[in-house]
Amino acid sequence: RAALISLQRQEAGRAIETLEKSCRANPESTQAWLDLASIYQMSGRTNDAVRIYTKVLKLDSSNSFSYVALARLRFQQRQDQQAMDMLERGARRGRNVSALVAFCYTQGREFVGTSEISRAIPLFQFIARYSPTQRLQFYSLLGELYEGLGYDDEAVKSYTQATMETPPLP
Repeated sequence: RAALISLQRQEAGRAIETLEKSCRANPESTQAWLDLASIYQMSGRTNDAVRIYTKVLKLDSSNSFSYVALARLRFQQRQDQQAMDMLERGARRGRNVSALVAFCYTQGREFVGTSEISRAIPLFQFIARYSPTQRLQFYSLLGELYEGLGYDDEAVKSYTQATMETPPLP
């Protein structure tokens, strides 16, 4: 609570100090470490945030929030392959794959909105792989994106996948 009050007063240094004490007192508390990582991230201390989110995953390898946070930071650093690797690890180990899928959708839409289509494609491929109820839509979307980029072979493959996901007519 003290850290939250400090944040509300825009005293990030005090909030960090409070949370660091909390983490030392409760070294197994993933929530304390997550709070500290979030404040590091908000304060622009990216390397510290990455270090702490990684520590959280050592404490709890199924913590989907940490996988998403690390992927977000890697995308911000334009380290897309590392971001996608983090999401794949999260899908294999995480409890909440839907959180990863939601992040991929949001991040992918952001990339499409800034005309970074090639950065969006792996995110939409992730959704097609890990969200069975959305495969048809995302394979179709991938086909459109590939077609727009002039990657006709990839477009055909995606449209074919979408066709295979189409439920049979009654």
